[in-house]
Amino acid sequence: MSGTMAEQIYDHLVGQIIDGSIRPGQRVEEQAVATQFGVSRTPVRDALRQLAGTGLVEFRPNKGVTVVDLKLDELMEMFEALGELEALCAKMAAQRMTQLERRALENLHLEATQVIADEDEGRYFDLNNQIHQAIYSGSHNQSIAAMTENFRQRLMPFRSSAGIVTHRMRDSHEEHQQLVDAIVPGDAAKAYEAMRNHVARSSLTVLNVLKDRESRSKRSA
Repeated sequence: MSGTMAEQIYDHLVGQIIDGSIRPGQRVEEQAVATQFGVSRTPVRDALRQLAGTGLVEFRPNKGVTVVDLKLDELMEMFEALGELEALCAKMAAQRMTQLERRALENLHLEATQVIADEDEGRYFDLNNQIHQAIYSGSHNQSIAAMTENFRQRLMPFRSSAGIVTHRMRDSHEEHQQLVDAIVPGDAAKAYEAMRNHVARSSLTVLNVLKDRESRSKRSA
């Protein structure tokens, strides 16, 4: 994606798609979005390409870019798959991380502790991603790490739109503590369960928020 404007357009469209302002099957007009933001079509196309990568929109012949009708049941299946993949990464990281990697993971978690005290949600979101990335990398299996990252990126718009950081910052940090306590000493079984439970809890929060939005949207329709 090229630059800040494309990121702003991406974030704006994600919000509109998930809150129902842009409905499933509706076409996203490049020129209308470009006019709205006062830009050329280039950053709009960049944003739409990233949206297509998440599965929120698709490019259809003769129909342009349309919003995908992604059901909550499908999202639930994707979150379930993510949980298993992340748990596998955590298990392998506990077995394979070098001492330097384990120390780096501990340091990220310690930094997050201070961020929690400062109530800096933006910084915690960044550190949360870094912690998960460190675990993927620590699995020392590029194929599994890449697959896990792909799923995580596809689901990221739903997690960010649902306000997952606001809802779960402190709970997430406590769950990360369980992960660190398992991975650093090399307890693979405990690391697997800790990550699986961590992703399940965060996924449930997202799905509940989205279900509530869907119900409110139907009532107001």
